[in-house]
Amino acid sequence: MKTIVTMAVASMFMTATAAPALDYERALGLQALELADCAAYYAVCYWALQRDDAAAPENALALDARERALEYSLMMGGKATVEARVETSLREMTEKVTGNISNLATLIDDRATVCKQAVDNPFVRLRYWLGRNGDS
Repeated sequence: MKTIVTMAVASMFMTATAAPALDYERALGLQALELADCAAYYAVCYWALQRDDAAAPENALALDARERALEYSLMMGGKATVEARVETSLREMTEKVTGNISNLATLIDDRATVCKQAVDNPFVRLRYWLGRNGDS
């Protein structure tokens, strides 16, 4: 499945960019890591919102976004790498908000826009990574 997705996405961007295949693979890898971070971000949001019955609609959205971020990340990157990144990011983000839920606002400020774009339109986000010219 990863090969099919990679080939489909590659064919879309080969005419749009003059970057060699290595740059494309690097961009795809960076996006996979970013989406793994987003999966962790949405998991933390889900965890934080579970305590508030009034936030049930937002909680359902966070859960759906987490699932899509994880799915896209696994399509673009290796399973072991993605799982390790999710675990690390989840631990770091959980430590940041545990004991002081107001830190969730800081986490949302840091991640919400990027994660929403990455999950809602991964092709736009891939175009961003392709434009980085090898920067990480």
